Amino acid sequence: MKWNAPTGMAYTGRSEALFRPAAEDNFFRLHEPRTPQALCAEMARLAYCDFPRVLAPALERVAYKLVDKPFERAPLQGFVAEGPAGAVLVFRGSSAPLDWITNLDLAPIGWRGSGRVHRGFAKALEPVWPEITRQIEKVLGGENGPLLITGHSLGAALATLSAGLIPSGRLFTFGSPKVGDSAFCRSIRAAERYVNNRDVVCRLPLSRLPLVKAYRHVGRLHFIGPDGREQAAPDPAEVDHIGLSLRRLRRVLEDRAALRRLPRDLMDHAPLNYVAAVA
Repeated sequence: MKWNAPTGMAYTGRSEALFRPAAEDNFFRLHEPRTPQALCAEMARLAYCDFPRVLAPALERVAYKLVDKPFERAPLQGFVAEGPAGAVLVFRGSSAPLDWITNLDLAPIGWRGSGRVHRGFAKALEPVWPEITRQIEKVLGGENGPLLITGHSLGAALATLSAGLIPSGRLFTFGSPKVGDSAFCRSIRAAERYVNNRDVVCRLPLSRLPLVKAYRHVGRLHFIGPDGREQAAPDPAEVDHIGLSLRRLRRVLEDRAALRRLPRDLMDHAPLNYVAAVA
């Protein structure tokens, strides 16, 4: 597949785009993914859809098909697809209460790759890993063929762990929390990390917590500014909006009408807004 220059899409402030990212079956209808990051951003949003009713037809729009059945073992869901750009391993983000239990199980544990990682993420991935590797080997034939690995939010964290176990993979994450320590981060060879402006999830777990103080982000940072365009990343101290975010969130929860106008700290995390930023 030849990747062309990006096109454009509009930012949305609709809360449905955050809370129900797959409410509309408009995958690959809003734009044509012309870059690997655009393809991965839409694949990450597609992972939230209803398996298998929506998944296979949506993939067909860009000449992709499932390698096998999607893997679903709570709290992990995802799929492997193959198409013009090779194979893509995709993970779903948080979409159920059990996902948040996984997110909060943040103690560091030893990892079979390198370093120490977030225990909840590791525990979610381990039981499904044999099936994931079977599907990848099926499409790549046991060789180090082209493989994109992607996900949004919790899906981005699981994608990051997977990239540490698949040296040939090229990782693209959107709205990812921190996953592991410096030793783990150094084990990831090719990684592109997208952060949309004030996205609060990208600040987590909070570095002020002693338990996770060693956690770091993985890969080359692509910072998307408030105008929806990529720009040089501000100093970390200037973009640490977590205190403001929590105050805004409390006001939202106290005011039902505010649910229609969620703060940028939350809406910047919406999968569709990541798609818009890289389309």
